[in-house]
Amino acid sequence: MRQKAGNKTFKQRAFFFSSLLFTSSLILMAMNQQQVPVEHHKVTVRLKLVDVIVTDKDGNFIPGLNPGDFEVYEDGWPRPIHSVELITLKNREELSKIIPEIKFPEEIKFRKRLWVIFDGLNTEEVLMRRALARVTDVLCRLAVEGYEMAILKFDYQEGLKILSDFTQDESTIRKTLQTIAGSLQATFLKRSKSEAWKRSPEILGETLPETTSEELERLQWRNLLQKTLSCLLTFIQMNQESAGRKQVLLISSGLPEQQSNIYFNHQGLRNLKFFDPFKIIKSNEYTAILEEIINYANAYKISFYCFNPAETVIDQNNSALSHLTRKTGGLQLSEIYTPENLVEILKRESECYYEIAYKPATREEDGKFHKVEVKVKRQGLSVRSRAGYIEHSEQEKRIRELAASFFSPEFYKDVDFNFQLIAWPEKKNSYLLWGKIRLSLLPLKETNWTQGKINFFLGLQEIAGERVHLGEELLDLNQDLKAGNSYFDYYFITSKIKIKPGRYETVAILRTDTNKIGAKKIWLELPDLDQKKDPALINFLVGRLLPQAAKGKPFTFGRSGLLNLSSAVFLPYCSEEILGERLLAIFLQVYDRGPREEKPDFFLDGQNGQFHLPVSLIEKNINQRTGCKSLVYICSLAGIPPGEYQLSVRGLALSGSKSTIYLKISR
Repeated sequence: MRQKAGNKTFKQRAFFFSSLLFTSSLILMAMNQQQVPVEHHKVTVRLKLVDVIVTDKDGNFIPGLNPGDFEVYEDGWPRPIHSVELITLKNREELSKIIPEIKFPEEIKFRKRLWVIFDGLNTEEVLMRRALARVTDVLCRLAVEGYEMAILKFDYQEGLKILSDFTQDESTIRKTLQTIAGSLQATFLKRSKSEAWKRSPEILGETLPETTSEELERLQWRNLLQKTLSCLLTFIQMNQESAGRKQVLLISSGLPEQQSNIYFNHQGLRNLKFFDPFKIIKSNEYTAILEEIINYANAYKISFYCFNPAETVIDQNNSALSHLTRKTGGLQLSEIYTPENLVEILKRESECYYEIAYKPATREEDGKFHKVEVKVKRQGLSVRSRAGYIEHSEQEKRIRELAASFFSPEFYKDVDFNFQLIAWPEKKNSYLLWGKIRLSLLPLKETNWTQGKINFFLGLQEIAGERVHLGEELLDLNQDLKAGNSYFDYYFITSKIKIKPGRYETVAILRTDTNKIGAKKIWLELPDLDQKKDPALINFLVGRLLPQAAKGKPFTFGRSGLLNLSSAVFLPYCSEEILGERLLAIFLQVYDRGPREEKPDFFLDGQNGQFHLPVSLIEKNINQRTGCKSLVYICSLAGIPPGEYQLSVRGLALSGSKSTIYLKISR
C-alpha cells in the first residue's frame, strides 16, 4: 500500500511539473528576444601527488627535469601528468650554480627538519650505545647546517616518547641523547634459549597470568611486535598535518624479524593473534603487517631512513627495515657510512625532490591500495618514490588511532580512569561481564573540555586467539560536570556472551571528541563450570549498599548496571578511597556444587597492623544451573586507622587467585 501511494504521489507531481514547464515555454516564446544568461560549468579535476627523488649513478640529485621527462603508472596503467614541481630547501645562489639557465625567484625560507627516532624496543643496550656516538656527531653536524631536529624514542613502558621538540641547539641535542638507552627486552628475547628469563617474567616489566614457558615466549614476542606497530602508528598520526615530504631517521637494529623467529613465519603468526578488534591487519603474512604501516606512512608523505648499528653491510632484500625504507622512498643506512657520508646523504635526500601531480584512475576515494610506479625517460638516472597509496577516510583514520591503543594500551594515558571487570556465569560457556569505569574529571576540566560526552570501547580476546569481542558506548558526563563532581562513575553489564572458559586479554578505551585517549588492560578469568571441577573462588569484590525498594529479583542486574538485592543495590568500588565511617559490603561468588556452608574470615593487612573483620551475611543465592553461590556480607570499619590495606579472605578450602583486594581507607 505504501508503495502504491508513493507512485500516485509521484505521478501527480510529475504532471504538475510538466504543466509548469509547458506554461513557462509559452511565456518565453512571447518574450521579445529576451537574452538567456550563459550557463557556467565548474569542473573539478582530482589530482594525486607523488614525491620523487631522481639521482645519477653516483647518487647526486638531478635538477631541471620537466613533465616530459617522467612517466607515471598507477596499477600498471599510464596516467596523465598535470604538473611537475621542484621542491627544494637550497638557496637561490646554490640553485643558480647548478642550473644557470633558469632564473630563480627570491628565496623562500623553508625549515630544514628531521625527525629522529631511537628504537628502544628492538635495539639492544650495547648496540644503542654503539650507535649513539656516531648519531650524536651526525645530528650536531646537521644542526650546524641549519637543520632542526625532533628527538623521539620507542620505549617499552611509555610507548612513543618525545625527548626533545625541534631544536638546532647543539648542547640540547647532546644532553637529550645522553638519556637514551637500549632495550633489555630485546636482549632477553633474542637469548630466549636460556630458560632463566622465562622463570622471571617480572624482569620484562609485564604482569601476565600463569603460562607455560612456550606460551610466555609467544606472548612476549607478540607484545614486542604490537608495541612496535603501536609506536609507528602513533608517530604517523602525530605528523599527519605537517606539510611536504617528512624525513625520519630511525635508529634500530631491526624490527621483530620473520626470518629469525619461528613466531613470525606464516604458521607462527597464526599463533600470535594480535589484539586487533578493528581488523586493520588483514593477513597473517608478515609482509602484510608491515604493509599496513607503509601504506599509512605513504598517505602522509613520511619516508624512513633506517640506521642499523648492528649491520656492517647493507642487505636490501631480507630485513623488515629495508622493506620499510624502500617502500616509503627512503634509504637503509649502516655502520659502513662515516658521519660525513651520513650527513651528505641526509642533506641530499631532504633538500631536493620533485612533486608530480597526476590524474588518478578513480574519480573518488575508494579505500583500496593503488600501486604507483614513476619512470624517468633520460638514460642513466635512478628514480625513488613511494610504492603506492591508500586514501583513508576519516573513519579509517580514527580506527587506526584506536587500533594503536588496543595494541599497546599502557602507552595511552591522556584520559585518567580506573577500570574493573568480572565475569558473571549464566550457564556453561555463557557469561555476563559486569564492570565499572571511574573517570577523573579534574584533568578534563583543566583542559577546558566542555563537550560532556566520551566514547567507551571494551574489547576482549582469548589468550589462545579466538575471535575478539568488541563493544562501544557513548558516555554522558554532563550531569557530573555541571554538579562539579571530581569523578564520573559508570556501571555497566553486558548482554550474554557465548565464550569458552579461559584467560582473556581485556582492554578498555576512553576517547574524547578532541581525540585524547586513555586505555587500561587487565586479564579476565572466565571460570570453567564443568561439574568435575573442584570448588573455586570465582569473584571477590568490595563495595557499598544503597538502600532502595526492590526493582528486580535478587542477584540480577538493573538497567543502571548495579546488582539487585532484596532491599538494596550493591555498588562495587573501583580504586576509590573508602570512608571508614561507612559499612563495607563484601561480595563473594564461589563455584561449589556440594552442600557445605561457606564460613569465610576476612582480614585487613597494612602498615598499621592486621585487623580481623567481623562480618554478617545479609543475602545469599544458589544458582542450580551454574553451581555458583553468591554471598553478600557487611562489616564495620570502625576503629581501623586510615591507610592502605590488603583485604584477604581465608577459611575457604577453594582454589582460585582472586582472594586479595587492595583498598585505601580514609576518614
